[in-house]
Amino acid sequence: MNDLIFDAGVAASVCLAGSRSGVKETLLQRLASSDAKLWLYTGQILEILNQIQSRLPESESKDNSHRARSMLKDFAKNCFWLSALCEDVSGLDDNDPIAAGLVLAAMRLGDETFVLTDVESRLVRGKPFIKLESVF
Repeated sequence: MNDLIFDAGVAASVCLAGSRSGVKETLLQRLASSDAKLWLYTGQILEILNQIQSRLPESESKDNSHRARSMLKDFAKNCFWLSALCEDVSGLDDNDPIAAGLVLAAMRLGDETFVLTDVESRLVRGKPFIKLESVF
């Protein structure tokens, strides 16, 4: 595997896991040792932030928005950003236009590109969508 794109839910989960333990570091070390390039899709930045923020306990911080941005910024140090291009919205007729955009984005990177997702409807589509556990 050369390139791995984090779908929003997986990116949020890794960010949150890293804030509570060494899980993120272990995951990133394993991925880094696999020589894979790690990517975040700019078309999902708002969704990633919303998912992080919605999973943070409100009692922990008054400014969960700032905390979510900080967590994503920290995680993104280990990743490249994959631009969303105008062609990525050509899938607006698709039931899941973000999935269609991710497929096009993955195709730009090459045949050995996978999208790590936890969305069942995307996994049903098959390649390039795979579960995180499939990487190891």
